[in-house]
Amino acid sequence: MMEFKSFKSSLSKIVENNLQFNIPIYQRLYVWDNEVVKVFLTDLKNAFIEDKQKDYFIGSIVYVKNETSIYDLIDGQQRNTTLWLISNVLGNDLDKFAFVDDKKMRLNFSIRTKVTEYFEFLRKTRNGNNLEVFEDEEDLINISKAYIQIKTFIENEENELFNKKREFAAYIFNKVKLICTEVPQETDLTKLFEVINARGVQLRQDEILKAKLLANINLDINHKHKTRNIAKIW
Repeated sequence: MMEFKSFKSSLSKIVENNLQFNIPIYQRLYVWDNEVVKVFLTDLKNAFIEDKQKDYFIGSIVYVKNETSIYDLIDGQQRNTTLWLISNVLGNDLDKFAFVDDKKMRLNFSIRTKVTEYFEFLRKTRNGNNLEVFEDEEDLINISKAYIQIKTFIENEENELFNKKREFAAYIFNKVKLICTEVPQETDLTKLFEVINARGVQLRQDEILKAKLLANINLDINHKHKTRNIAKIW
């Protein structure tokens, strides 16, 4: 019988347990728009201002260990990507969540090298004004808009967070909570992916077909390089 392991966790616990995440090739692009990011930021800020000693629950993530001992994110990509962007802006305690041993990114992307390169660029230039929107890059347009919104929101001098960045980072690191669920490696991930996504915005039929095809190719890990190429072509 397959056993699903679920537990409540903070970002600090994710760091303590050395969990590192990968966005698998069948996942959709980052789709959170400005309104969703704004609501997420505002909710975090209000929870911090109202009672910084109280835990704040932001949802759940579902993952499975892959052949490299890193965890593939089945559910929670949008939330984790946004948390990474917030961490890069705030720094302090959140640097431990954004980076493993201050070097390697805790969140990686299987085939979206442009996203990885963009994240590395943001890290190197975090104190500058990186306000470019990549309108012509499908992988980056929403992520770059989200980063600009986060940076503008947090660094607004009229915002209550402006002089409390270190405290806000510590609050997110220790008090923001997720329900983490690890599924067994023998789980039918394509079916689970479909079920999870049916709760919110429906996957397009072509996205479901892509997930099924790539999942079948992935049955043979010797074809990993070929799978990446096929995913890029798709």
